[in-house]
Amino acid sequence: MKRCLITGLVEGFFVILLFCHFCGFSYAQTNIPQKPPSAEKTRLSFVTVISYDEVDEELRQGKGLFVDKEKQIITGYRIFDGAARAVVRTANGKEYPVKSVIGVDDEVGLIKVSVEAPLGDLNSITYALAKPVVGERVITFGSYLDVTDAVTEGTVSGVTDLPAIGPIIEIECKLFCGSIGSPVINSEGELVGVVALPELQGTESNAVIPSLRLIAIRAEHELPFAEWLVSNNRGKYDTVEAIYDRGVDLYRKEKYSKALIYFEKVTTQDASFTHAWFRQGYCLYKLDRWQDALTAYGQAARLDPNDHIVLNNIGLTHTKLKQWKEAAAAFEKSLKIKPDYVMALENLGWSYGELKRWDEAIETCQQVLKLKPDSHVALNNLGWAYRNLGRFSDAIEECKKAIKINQNYDLPYYNLGYAFLSLKRYEESLDAFKQLNKLKPELTWVYSKLGEVFMRLGRSQEAIEIIEQGIKLNPGDVPSHINLASLYLSLRRWQDVINTTQEAIRLKPDFPEAYFMQGMAYGLAKNHKEAAAAYEKGLRIRPKDAIALNNLSMSYIYLGRYQEALELVKQSLELRPDSAAAKDTLGQALGKLGRHQEAVVAYKEAIALQDSMSEAHYNLGVSFSELGRWQEAAESLKKAAQLMPLEAKIYFRLGVAFLKLNNRQAAGEALQSLEPLDAKLAKQLSELINQ
Repeated sequence: MKRCLITGLVEGFFVILLFCHFCGFSYAQTNIPQKPPSAEKTRLSFVTVISYDEVDEELRQGKGLFVDKEKQIITGYRIFDGAARAVVRTANGKEYPVKSVIGVDDEVGLIKVSVEAPLGDLNSITYALAKPVVGERVITFGSYLDVTDAVTEGTVSGVTDLPAIGPIIEIECKLFCGSIGSPVINSEGELVGVVALPELQGTESNAVIPSLRLIAIRAEHELPFAEWLVSNNRGKYDTVEAIYDRGVDLYRKEKYSKALIYFEKVTTQDASFTHAWFRQGYCLYKLDRWQDALTAYGQAARLDPNDHIVLNNIGLTHTKLKQWKEAAAAFEKSLKIKPDYVMALENLGWSYGELKRWDEAIETCQQVLKLKPDSHVALNNLGWAYRNLGRFSDAIEECKKAIKINQNYDLPYYNLGYAFLSLKRYEESLDAFKQLNKLKPELTWVYSKLGEVFMRLGRSQEAIEIIEQGIKLNPGDVPSHINLASLYLSLRRWQDVINTTQEAIRLKPDFPEAYFMQGMAYGLAKNHKEAAAAYEKGLRIRPKDAIALNNLSMSYIYLGRYQEALELVKQSLELRPDSAAAKDTLGQALGKLGRHQEAVVAYKEAIALQDSMSEAHYNLGVSFSELGRWQEAAESLKKAAQLMPLEAKIYFRLGVAFLKLNNRQAAGEALQSLEPLDAKLAKQLSELINQ
């Protein structure tokens, strides 16, 4: 397309030069003159021109104005550099796309375009065709500080020449004189000209291109805007460097999805552009596309294997994928290149912790603190490591140091709360978790932890309320429902457990924990049929849950399904051979099947694993009784009574065993213990003694 290149002077053409005399450093809005009537009318002709790039991200804005009834606009053409489309926004807020280019004046940096808009929506301005005279009053418009369409009044003070431009008019004005494309009007509201490129001036003030020159901006043929953009941008904005720079601009604005498009274009055109691979990796990381981020970072690392930052970022990406071994390896590589790289050391300490390599984690954190004594990250990680090694006092000390450095860092409160909880310092634990909750109110699990501490303090109602508060914050958080159900379970509120787990199941039907806890509630409520049904549903989702298998086995025993119970508890023991509870269940299943000698072996194994297991001692006493081994039965039942002194059935069987041993005195003592516990059993034992 042939541009409108004005190389000579057209008779009567001139440029107005505006000299701005600022009034000091404080520019309050009250210092800006009010719009005169002509200015208010002219404002309706003003537009804001907005250009967008190919990912539809705003590039820049500029001023423009309608100059005739043919929907034509004058503005500075640099606003379209690198653009893919543009719109104009009218004074009433409506937007219309730029349709075509009428002409371009390269010498003064102006362009005339047409827009797709209904005629009734536009208000064109009238040109001032006469040359202004010295002393004539003019007005300029623009945006000044926080004032939109700020008005500056001035007067024409003289005429001079600028090389290659021609005559100019000097104007004296207060405040400021607008930016490129800003209009200058006379007292009649006619367009005198527009402010143009500063480099045309030959002085520090703004140059204004006269209206007659604006009229002359017209090419031989009107060109579609999209076609003109391709021609205008070719060779200037399609180089890899220019594409990369645009990506960096969006990257710095944290618009990662759009920045990524540019970085991918760069690496497609130039696969050796290391920094583009690096930034591509970072964008993908921020967009949670971690596997793709690893691919991009991997390319950057292959191009520059000695870039310690790339290796550190590779490690961080592995942490998002919970690939702690790979993360640690990446951090270690980064530190081989730069041993004093604190960020990589901090991350390595964290990774060692996740790998439960606590001694190495401690050593790494201590290295960080030698380089950076105020690293709250290293202090917290050190406290975390100490807590997991059972060094709770050391953990508290380090976490307090971390908090002193950065009170808004949440993780030390977490470790502090757990350390205090482990030391049974519940009030201090409560304070730590409250601080964590204050910093991170969106973490619903913290409400559950507060509930646990409240329960330890015997404040059950507060425990329920705080967990319910977390559920209200996030009603769909299934673990919070399970934690509330667990709390109800500890309070023996079986129906509340059942209702809460049912809601959890509604939210997440494939969540086995909900079925297992519901099974426990039904079982403790002695509804063994429903208990079995709940366990069966949970085990269909997680068939190798040893505890659930054992609990279902117990439900089957209560339902008289002894052989099935035996098979299930054997499966449980295959998964957890050192489970005292499962050994006890095995003994019960064998006993119900009349296999008492095998039951005795199972109970003894349970007791060897957990001597404080009262049920195993009682059940062993029952099996000895069935075998007629009354002395051994009495010994086992006495041990059970020591562990469960308020369990009536133990004293009844103990009394029977003493009777079988002809020890009526000991049987009478058992009766005395039984009487306040269960009158019916006491009557039965008394009748046996008195026979």
